[in-house]
Amino acid sequence: MVFQPSRAVRASCETKERYASEAEARSIALMNAAPGRAAATKPYQCTVCGGWHLTSR
Repeated sequence: MVFQPSRAVRASCETKERYASEAEARSIALMNAAPGRAAATKPYQCTVCGGWHLTSR
């Protein structure tokens, strides 16, 4: 049996920025952070596309 994410999950993935690696996603998160502050977002690997996205959770 192959895991098939729901249509809503796939659609959500399609609207997000996708990064090729965790390092790239972390770099973008730090670039978006206010000067002197920690990144407000964290990278996670997507189970739908296998790429990396950022989350504020």
